[in-house]
Amino acid sequence: MGNVQQMDMRTGHVFGAFKGIAGAVKSISLSEDGAKIAVAGLDRYVRVFETGSMRRPLHRAYVKQRVSHVVWDWEHKDFSTQEIEEQEAEDIWETMDKAALKKKSNKRKAVAI
Repeated sequence: MGNVQQMDMRTGHVFGAFKGIAGAVKSISLSEDGAKIAVAGLDRYVRVFETGSMRRPLHRAYVKQRVSHVVWDWEHKDFSTQEIEEQEAEDIWETMDKAALKKKSNKRKAVAI
């Protein structure tokens, strides 16, 4: 069973453990603001926990491959799924070619016989 605990390095006091990690822990990464921690284990799950007093699990994802490192992408901040879908839809519409509206002529072309 993996064991990840939150600890005050100055006093050595352990605040509590992050629950639900199975197998050995391969990688730990702290978010930029220190509010979240990402943990990758041998069970091939990447788990994200809040680091506050509750230490509750926020996300869990099975990644199919062995995980060696976990890193945070600082470029993309937390967005809701709806905001991400709206942005993707907007990007799709912006990249589409605009159909040129051509005016059809009612005149018939003369055909030589």
